[in-house]
Amino acid sequence: MKTICRIATTIGTVAVCLVISEIAQAQQCEAILGYIRDTTIEEGEDSGKYQFQRFFCDNTFSSYEDAKAKGAKAHVVIDSLPNPVEAYDRSSSWSQYQRAVCEAIETQSEFYHNNRRIISVANSAVVNAWTTCVNSAGPHFWAQANHGDRKVLTLVAKFNGLQGVYQTDVAEPLSWTPQKALTCQSFIGRTRTFLGFTYGKPYLDNQEAPINCTRETVGEKVPAANVILRTGAGGLSVELLPWAPAPPPPPLPVCEVRTEEKSKTCNFANESMILDGIKMGAFQRTHIECTAPQPVTRYEAGCKTGNPALACDNAVRAVNLDGKYNNDQMVSARWWINKELPERSFWLTLFYNESKNVCVRNCGSDPAKACP
Repeated sequence: MKTICRIATTIGTVAVCLVISEIAQAQQCEAILGYIRDTTIEEGEDSGKYQFQRFFCDNTFSSYEDAKAKGAKAHVVIDSLPNPVEAYDRSSSWSQYQRAVCEAIETQSEFYHNNRRIISVANSAVVNAWTTCVNSAGPHFWAQANHGDRKVLTLVAKFNGLQGVYQTDVAEPLSWTPQKALTCQSFIGRTRTFLGFTYGKPYLDNQEAPINCTRETVGEKVPAANVILRTGAGGLSVELLPWAPAPPPPPLPVCEVRTEEKSKTCNFANESMILDGIKMGAFQRTHIECTAPQPVTRYEAGCKTGNPALACDNAVRAVNLDGKYNNDQMVSARWWINKELPERSFWLTLFYNESKNVCVRNCGSDPAKACP
């Protein structure tokens, strides 16, 4: 048994110590990192993303908590990424959230450029995790691949000295399922020679032993595969997840601006009219004010009575309805009224236009949200 401590500097100074067997650690770290170490040469705007993209996008995490836990084991801080992304919350819509982040990285969208620093830090953590992994004691078996061609990969095996043992035999040739999934030689390891003759079984030491392979393709898709390596230090495997190109994005919604006339009516009782301070016998000059939510295009005004025996016109002496615009959203109308006839009420209706984006094509499942 061995006590292993790591320091996580990306989120502060945190010491995490684990007590595990060295062989278990060696076999576990490749699995945590997803078995495939990316070897893409990063230049320019693409720099600082491929290792993280391989870890975050090619792994099948069951949930955000699963991704966060596995990231923590490799000291990759997942929760630094923004949330939500494209309205997908990572806690409730993990698969959609993961796809949205990965598509943003792949297409170098605005989201990617806005979060390059976070992704670059996470990318460096994955690079360091791989270096630590393949240099830890025990047997190691992983794949290396270039982002540019997912059909081609290199299987790599090595054995780092463990408890005074510095070599381990390769017990049998590589095997994989399905058998058509890979095209590569089954021999991996170094050979023992003496006076030009080869003898014994191939072996692994601390020098990387690579073999180049080609993955089967079905159309543009790359099926899954599982590769087994059996050594004197135990069996190892590399799980190659299936891959398929991202489906084309759905067509963008087609929107058009439509204008609809709306109205707002303000009602006033006789006693609630606003007095202007001018009287003419029993009549007083008053006015009412009404405000619309948008600029007013036209207005209508009038009075009404709840008593059929009293004509509404009797309440108004010189109608003098000089509706005027106090501003583009407020209108006032003026009346001469008899305050002793309280059974009348007055109304002022304002008309205005309301414009909104309306989806007319490619609206998706929720047309109301297609054109904000």
